[in-house]
Amino acid sequence: MNCLSYMLNQAAAQEKVKYHTNCRAMKLTHLSFADDLLIFIDGSLESVQNVLQVLHEFEQRSDLAVSFQKTSFFASGLDDSEVATIQASTGMVCGTLPVRYLGVPLSSKKLNLTNCEPLIHQIKARLSNWSVKSLSFSGRLLLIKTRLENGLTARFLFDNWSPFGNLAAHLNLSSSRLGIPLRATVASLRRNGVWRIPQARSDAQLELHAFLTTVEFSENEDYYEWEIDGKVSKKFNTAEAYTFLRGNIDEVNWSSIVLMQYSIPRHNFLVWLAILDRCPTRDRLIKWGLNVPPTCLLCNSAEEARNHLFHECNFSFDLWSLSANRLGIQPNRQWDHTVSHMRQLPRQRAHRSKRLLILLAWQSTIYWTWSERNTRLHQNTFKTVDAIFTVVD
Repeated sequence: MNCLSYMLNQAAAQEKVKYHTNCRAMKLTHLSFADDLLIFIDGSLESVQNVLQVLHEFEQRSDLAVSFQKTSFFASGLDDSEVATIQASTGMVCGTLPVRYLGVPLSSKKLNLTNCEPLIHQIKARLSNWSVKSLSFSGRLLLIKTRLENGLTARFLFDNWSPFGNLAAHLNLSSSRLGIPLRATVASLRRNGVWRIPQARSDAQLELHAFLTTVEFSENEDYYEWEIDGKVSKKFNTAEAYTFLRGNIDEVNWSSIVLMQYSIPRHNFLVWLAILDRCPTRDRLIKWGLNVPPTCLLCNSAEEARNHLFHECNFSFDLWSLSANRLGIQPNRQWDHTVSHMRQLPRQRAHRSKRLLILLAWQSTIYWTWSERNTRLHQNTFKTVDAIFTVVD
């Protein structure tokens, strides 16, 4: 994104792209957030075409392409013919303001209460649930132990100084604190040997009263320690804390066929998404509410889904067959069977090189199948099975 930012600014400095009227003084050409990009220009067809040229050059350098089906332009001061020309030359639709971006309304005019009302409701909902969620999380996160000495710094409700952990959660004080101040320390609630807390009205409060009779103060200062699964330490260990919060998780049985030595990172990543069925195939896009046709872009004969693409689809199966035949293995159309086959490849030293080659070829076939699918969707260009296999080979 830094490279793209430089390219856009350079195009403006060379006057290939003209600044938007309200952006000329600060020389602002764009704003970006993650993979979202807002570009501001004067609206002339020349500037539009030069911006497209910059994006095309960036695609050639980075292999990151703009999805014009998901891109809109917003025009002000242009007549209908100019708008129609931009639409025809870019394939983008002309949107209307206000539009929501990251939950915030964007408008050419000053925002009013109506524009911001949905956002305000979301903020109010977050604030109303804040205290309950914070108390609940504090009740679970018992890694920091407060060692009670003089009680002058240990917070009575929130510090983990008692065997009950966070007392606000233990006593279920989300709605009422029983008259105990939020900032009350342990020592502040004891006067002349008497605890200044309400009488017990529940079993949890009764347990607390019984414990308080055993508490004795010293002249030393309170201090804190980390305790994870009974192990006490004065230093924080990120790995131990992460493992504790995550809990025990069984190791997946497919890790060895996704991440292996000498593998290609972008192939790994796509196979990982495919294993989890997280590729944005058309069946998933439809479930997300997007209005897209369901048909497979490779064979045009069935609905596009993960299992279809890899490799029930005739096009992708022909590609996988070429790879499998070159490797001397039997190709399978069923995704689950193919994954099982990859997992069961022999790992003995004598078979190590062939196992690695099969996995590399399988991952490469998946990657270039998906790449061809995207190229047909975004660039309307097509390759034959033989042409793609040349790349895989």
